[in-house]
Amino acid sequence: MKVKVLFFASLKDISGESTIELELKENSTVDSVKIKITLMYPKLEPLLNFVRIAVNQEFVDAETVINNGDELAFLPPVSGG
Repeated sequence: MKVKVLFFASLKDISGESTIELELKENSTVDSVKIKITLMYPKLEPLLNFVRIAVNQEFVDAETVINNGDELAFLPPVSGG
């Protein structure tokens, strides 16, 4: 199955990508997507422990199962004022 992954802010800067498509096995979880992204973009690994992840514009946890055609957004913490 295929999913779309969106990177924002520093994740976009480090990966050099704003959007990628991933091929996943059926019943993959958000956590397995994080692992795959870490393998593809090792420099993102330190940040992926702190990101919020939304699937189809709803925040989810690591065990959420991904479906074909889902859109995952990886959002790093925001600071400033």
